[in-house]
Amino acid sequence: MSAQGTRRGVRRAAVLPAVGSLLDLGVVLTTLIPMEQREVPTRSWAISIATGGSLLFLGVLLVTLALPSPRAGTAPRDPLIVAASILFYASGFASVASFLPSMLYINQTGELPEFRGIRFYGAALFERLWGVRGIMISLVPFAVLGAFEILAGTWLWRSTQVGGSLGVWLTPFAIVFLLGYGAPYQYVDVPLRVILVALAWSSLT
Repeated sequence: MSAQGTRRGVRRAAVLPAVGSLLDLGVVLTTLIPMEQREVPTRSWAISIATGGSLLFLGVLLVTLALPSPRAGTAPRDPLIVAASILFYASGFASVASFLPSMLYINQTGELPEFRGIRFYGAALFERLWGVRGIMISLVPFAVLGAFEILAGTWLWRSTQVGGSLGVWLTPFAIVFLLGYGAPYQYVDVPLRVILVALAWSSLT
Protein backbone atom coordinates (compact mmCIF):
# COMPACT_ATOMS: atom_id res chain seq x y z
CA MET A 1 0.00 0.00 0.00
CA SER A 2 1.38 3.42 -0.98
CA ALA A 3 1.86 6.19 1.54
CA GLN A 4 -0.87 8.21 -0.18
CA GLY A 5 -3.26 5.24 -0.02
CA THR A 6 -2.46 4.75 3.64
CA ARG A 7 -3.18 8.38 4.47
CA ARG A 8 -6.44 8.25 2.51
CA GLY A 9 -7.52 5.09 4.32
CA VAL A 10 -6.69 6.55 7.73
CA ARG A 11 -8.61 9.76 6.95
CA ARG A 12 -11.68 7.81 5.87
CA ALA A 13 -11.52 5.60 8.94
CA ALA A 14 -11.19 8.63 11.22
CA VAL A 15 -14.71 9.74 10.25
CA LEU A 16 -16.23 6.90 12.28
CA PRO A 17 -14.67 7.86 15.64
CA ALA A 18 -15.91 11.44 15.08
CA VAL A 19 -19.44 10.25 14.36
CA GLY A 20 -19.28 7.82 17.28
CA SER A 21 -18.18 10.60 19.65
CA LEU A 22 -21.14 12.76 18.62
CA LEU A 23 -23.56 9.86 19.09
CA ASP A 24 -22.07 9.09 22.49
CA LEU A 25 -22.44 12.70 23.57
CA GLY A 26 -26.00 12.99 22.28
CA VAL A 27 -27.23 9.79 23.88
CA VAL A 28 -25.63 10.34 27.27
CA LEU A 29 -26.76 13.98 27.44
CA THR A 30 -30.34 12.70 27.52
CA THR A 31 -29.64 11.91 31.19
CA LEU A 32 -29.94 15.65 31.83
CA ILE A 33 -33.64 15.60 30.86
CA PRO A 34 -35.66 15.54 34.10
CA MET A 35 -37.79 12.40 34.35
CA GLU A 36 -39.41 10.78 37.35
CA GLN A 37 -38.55 7.22 38.38
CA ARG A 38 -36.25 6.65 35.44
CA GLU A 39 -33.24 4.49 34.69
CA VAL A 40 -32.15 6.76 31.88
CA PRO A 41 -28.48 7.12 32.94
CA THR A 42 -27.83 3.36 32.81
CA ARG A 43 -29.88 2.84 29.66
CA SER A 44 -28.20 5.76 27.94
CA TRP A 45 -24.78 4.43 28.93
CA ALA A 46 -25.55 1.00 27.45
CA ILE A 47 -27.14 2.41 24.28
CA SER A 48 -24.24 4.78 23.80
CA ILE A 49 -21.72 1.94 23.99
CA ALA A 50 -23.76 -0.11 21.53
CA THR A 51 -24.00 2.73 19.00
CA GLY A 52 -21.42 5.49 19.25
CA GLY A 53 -18.97 3.36 21.18
CA SER A 54 -19.12 0.64 18.56
CA LEU A 55 -18.35 3.21 15.88
CA LEU A 56 -15.37 4.39 17.89
CA PHE A 57 -14.09 0.81 17.98
CA LEU A 58 -14.79 0.28 14.27
CA GLY A 59 -12.95 3.49 13.41
CA VAL A 60 -9.87 2.45 15.38
CA LEU A 61 -10.04 -0.99 13.77
CA LEU A 62 -10.21 0.48 10.27
CA VAL A 63 -7.27 2.77 11.04
CA THR A 64 -5.17 -0.26 12.03
CA LEU A 65 -6.27 -2.09 8.88
CA ALA A 66 -5.25 0.90 6.76
CA LEU A 67 -1.73 0.92 8.22
CA PRO A 68 1.01 -0.97 6.37
CA SER A 69 1.60 -4.43 7.80
CA PRO A 70 5.18 -5.09 8.98
CA ARG A 71 6.53 -8.29 7.43
CA ALA A 72 3.09 -9.72 6.71
CA GLY A 73 3.11 -13.49 6.45
CA THR A 74 1.80 -15.46 3.46
CA ALA A 75 1.34 -18.82 5.21
CA PRO A 76 -2.14 -19.91 6.35
CA ARG A 77 -3.10 -18.55 9.74
CA ASP A 78 -2.67 -20.84 12.70
CA PRO A 79 -6.06 -21.34 14.46
CA LEU A 80 -4.42 -20.44 17.78
CA ILE A 81 -3.27 -17.11 16.35
CA VAL A 82 -6.75 -16.46 14.99
CA ALA A 83 -8.15 -17.08 18.48
CA ALA A 84 -5.52 -14.79 20.06
CA SER A 85 -6.32 -12.06 17.53
CA ILE A 86 -10.03 -12.27 18.35
CA LEU A 87 -9.27 -12.02 22.08
CA PHE A 88 -7.21 -8.87 21.50
CA TYR A 89 -10.04 -7.43 19.43
CA ALA A 90 -12.58 -8.26 22.15
CA SER A 91 -10.50 -6.62 24.86
CA GLY A 92 -9.86 -3.60 22.66
CA PHE A 93 -13.57 -3.26 21.98
CA ALA A 94 -14.39 -3.32 25.70
CA SER A 95 -11.87 -0.54 26.35
CA VAL A 96 -12.52 1.73 23.37
CA ALA A 97 -16.30 1.39 23.07
CA SER A 98 -16.94 2.04 26.76
CA PHE A 99 -14.46 4.91 27.12
CA LEU A 100 -16.46 8.03 26.27
CA PRO A 101 -19.89 6.79 27.51
CA SER A 102 -18.36 5.86 30.88
CA MET A 103 -16.50 9.18 31.17
CA LEU A 104 -19.71 11.11 30.52
CA TYR A 105 -21.76 8.90 32.84
CA ILE A 106 -19.37 9.28 35.77
CA ASN A 107 -18.98 13.01 35.18
CA GLN A 108 -22.75 13.56 35.20
CA THR A 109 -23.85 11.18 37.94
CA GLY A 110 -20.79 10.96 40.18
CA GLU A 111 -21.28 7.19 40.27
CA LEU A 112 -19.91 4.19 38.40
CA PRO A 113 -22.14 2.49 35.82
CA GLU A 114 -24.14 -0.37 37.31
CA PHE A 115 -26.30 -2.90 35.52
CA ARG A 116 -28.20 -5.78 37.13
CA GLY A 117 -26.06 -5.74 40.23
CA ILE A 118 -22.76 -5.51 38.32
CA ARG A 119 -20.82 -2.36 39.22
CA PHE A 120 -18.43 -1.70 36.39
CA TYR A 121 -14.84 -0.62 37.18
CA GLY A 122 -15.52 -0.59 40.93
CA ALA A 123 -14.95 -2.73 44.04
CA ALA A 124 -11.27 -3.19 43.15
CA LEU A 125 -7.87 -1.56 43.59
CA PHE A 126 -8.40 1.68 41.65
CA GLU A 127 -11.58 2.65 43.48
CA ARG A 128 -9.98 1.97 46.86
CA LEU A 129 -6.96 4.08 45.95
CA TRP A 130 -8.50 6.98 44.02
CA GLY A 131 -12.28 6.81 44.27
CA VAL A 132 -14.77 7.27 41.47
CA ARG A 133 -13.16 10.39 39.98
CA GLY A 134 -9.81 8.63 39.86
CA ILE A 135 -11.38 5.81 37.90
CA MET A 136 -12.74 8.33 35.39
CA ILE A 137 -9.20 9.62 34.78
CA SER A 138 -7.85 6.07 34.49
CA LEU A 139 -10.23 5.40 31.59
CA VAL A 140 -8.00 7.51 29.34
CA PRO A 141 -4.92 5.22 29.48
CA PHE A 142 -7.30 2.24 29.47
CA ALA A 143 -8.68 3.39 26.11
CA VAL A 144 -5.15 3.94 24.77
CA LEU A 145 -4.29 0.39 25.82
CA GLY A 146 -7.40 -0.80 24.01
CA ALA A 147 -6.32 0.94 20.80
CA PHE A 148 -2.94 -0.81 20.94
CA GLU A 149 -4.70 -4.12 21.63
CA ILE A 150 -6.71 -3.61 18.44
CA LEU A 151 -3.45 -2.95 16.57
CA ALA A 152 -1.93 -6.11 18.06
CA GLY A 153 -5.02 -8.06 16.99
CA THR A 154 -4.72 -6.73 13.43
CA TRP A 155 -1.02 -7.58 13.15
CA LEU A 156 -1.64 -11.02 14.65
CA TRP A 157 -4.43 -11.58 12.12
CA ARG A 158 -1.74 -11.00 9.50
CA SER A 159 0.50 -13.56 11.26
CA THR A 160 3.34 -11.18 12.08
CA GLN A 161 5.80 -11.57 14.92
CA VAL A 162 5.51 -7.82 15.47
CA GLY A 163 1.87 -8.39 16.42
CA GLY A 164 2.82 -11.18 18.81
CA SER A 165 5.58 -9.08 20.37
CA LEU A 166 3.25 -6.11 20.78
CA GLY A 167 0.61 -8.32 22.39
CA VAL A 168 3.10 -9.74 24.88
CA TRP A 169 4.54 -6.29 25.59
CA LEU A 170 1.04 -4.97 26.39
CA THR A 171 0.39 -7.73 28.93
CA PRO A 172 1.91 -6.03 32.02
CA PHE A 173 -0.24 -2.94 31.35
CA ALA A 174 -3.31 -5.13 30.91
CA ILE A 175 -2.56 -6.81 34.25
CA VAL A 176 -2.48 -3.40 35.95
CA PHE A 177 -6.02 -2.70 34.75
CA LEU A 178 -7.08 -6.26 35.51
CA LEU A 179 -6.16 -5.66 39.15
CA GLY A 180 -7.38 -2.08 39.10
CA TYR A 181 -10.86 -2.79 37.77
CA GLY A 182 -11.29 -6.42 38.75
CA ALA A 183 -13.10 -7.13 35.48
CA PRO A 184 -13.95 -10.87 35.44
CA TYR A 185 -13.47 -11.31 31.69
CA GLN A 186 -9.89 -10.02 31.92
CA TYR A 187 -8.90 -12.83 34.28
CA VAL A 188 -9.50 -15.21 31.36
CA ASP A 189 -8.71 -12.99 28.38
CA VAL A 190 -5.29 -11.64 29.40
CA PRO A 191 -3.47 -14.90 30.25
CA LEU A 192 -5.21 -16.94 27.55
CA ARG A 193 -4.19 -14.72 24.65
CA VAL A 194 -0.53 -14.77 25.77
CA ILE A 195 -0.60 -18.56 26.05
CA LEU A 196 -2.09 -18.84 22.54
CA VAL A 197 0.59 -16.56 21.06
CA ALA A 198 3.35 -18.52 22.82
CA LEU A 199 2.01 -21.87 21.59
CA ALA A 200 1.79 -20.71 17.97
CA TRP A 201 4.80 -18.39 17.88
CA SER A 202 6.57 -20.53 15.26
CA SER A 203 3.75 -19.83 12.78
CA LEU A 204 4.42 -16.07 12.88
CA THR A 205 6.73 -14.44 10.36
